[in-house]
Amino acid sequence: MEKEEKDICDKYKAKENKSYIIACKILEAIFERNDVDKQIEASEFSSSEYFRKNKETVSKILEEFKYVQKESLRVLKCLKLLNNANKKYTLSLKDWIKDTNYEITDNKILEEIVPVLIGYISKIPGVKVNDFFKKLDSILRYGIKPSLEHNQSPYVEEYIIEAIENFEDIIIYKKDTKKQIVIESDPIEIIYEEVDGKSVKVLTYKDTKLCDNEIYKILLSDIVKIASAEINSAKINTGVSAHEGNSTFFTYNPNYLINTEDDIKKSNSSMYVLLEVDTVVSEYVEMKPLQQMTIYRTKKEKDLFFKKYEYQPLKNKLYIEASDDKEYVIDYIFKNIQYVKIIQPSSLKVEIQDRFNTYLANSGKLPKSSNAKKPETEVDSSPENEDKKEVKPKLHGPRKKPKDDNDKPDGFELSF
Repeated sequence: MEKEEKDICDKYKAKENKSYIIACKILEAIFERNDVDKQIEASEFSSSEYFRKNKETVSKILEEFKYVQKESLRVLKCLKLLNNANKKYTLSLKDWIKDTNYEITDNKILEEIVPVLIGYISKIPGVKVNDFFKKLDSILRYGIKPSLEHNQSPYVEEYIIEAIENFEDIIIYKKDTKKQIVIESDPIEIIYEEVDGKSVKVLTYKDTKLCDNEIYKILLSDIVKIASAEINSAKINTGVSAHEGNSTFFTYNPNYLINTEDDIKKSNSSMYVLLEVDTVVSEYVEMKPLQQMTIYRTKKEKDLFFKKYEYQPLKNKLYIEASDDKEYVIDYIFKNIQYVKIIQPSSLKVEIQDRFNTYLANSGKLPKSSNAKKPETEVDSSPENEDKKEVKPKLHGPRKKPKDDNDKPDGFELSF
C-alpha cells in the first residue's frame, strides 16, 4: 500500500530541470556580485567563474549539458526576469518591485528568495514578477503588524480589564442573543482555556442578577458588546459608542459590527503623519514600511518639502510623508525612537508620551494613577483636521469602593 502511494505521488513531484537550476544560479550570482541594473554579456554566464557560489555544481552542469546556458537565458527572458538587448542581459530591480508597497532592495534577501520566485512564476500561468512581490507585500504587512492589531477585539478586552481594575459592574451582550447579563467584577478574570485544540481567552464572572455566587464563563469571541452598568439601555441599543465627557460607556466587538458608513469610519484609524528621520536609518526607510509613503531626501526633494509644508529641512535628515493605520505609525516610531521626530500631528506626540508614561508606571518608575488621562484616537489626522478627534473606546465610569482597605491594590486611590 505504501509503495503504491509512493508511486502515485512520484508522478506529481517536480522533475529536475537543469535549465531552471542554472537560471536560478544566474539570478543568485547577479545579486551576489551586485550586478543589478548592469548590462552583462551573455558569454559571462557560460563560464563557471561568474558563479562564486556553487561553482562546482554549475561547472558540472555546464560541461554535461551543451545548450543549458542558452536555455536558461531563454527561461529568464520569457519569465521577464531579465531584459535582453544585443546579447546583453540586465536585471532591472525597479521593474521587479514596481507598484509594490515594501521595496525590497537588499541583495542578500533577494538572493535568498530567487528559487521561490522562479518556482512561483514558472508554475502559475499568467503570473508576473510583480505579482510575486505583491504577495510578499501582504506577508511583510502581517510580519510588521503591531501587537494590538493581532487582537480581533482589543477594545472589548481593554474595557473588561479596566472594569476589573476599577471594581465595576458591566453588561455583556452575548453572541446570538439579546439577553443582557450584569456581571460582578469581583472576581472577573480573563483566563486561557483549550477549546477545540486551541488556546482561547475566556472571561470568568459572577451573575449579579442570580446572586448565586457561581462563577460563569464566556468566550471573549462570543461577546458582541460590553457596556457600563451605569448607562441607560436605550443608549446602548443605538449601535454606536456612547460618550459623556471623557467617558465611554460601551464598546463593541468589530466582528459583529454592521458595516454602515459610520461604523467603517470608526474602524478606520488611518493617520496622516510628517516625520523627520536621521539618515543613519535611511536604508530601513527606503523599504517604505508605512503605507502611502513619500520620502524627501535629495536637495530637490527637500526644497519641495519646504515649499509644501513651510518646514525648514536640516542636514543629515530625511523627511517622510505617510498615511497608515495609527498603530502601524506608532509601532514605526517606537522602532526608530532615537532617530525620529514627529512634525505632524502634534496629538501623536501626546499619544507617544502617554504610552511612555504608562510603561514607566508599569515599571514602577512613575506612581500609578487610576485617574490618568487615556490616549485618544483620531479619525482624520491630516494637518487641516488635526483637532478632529474621536475618543478611543474606554471605560471611565464611577468606580465602586473595595470591601475594605485590605482589598485596595497597589497604587489605588479612593475617589468619590
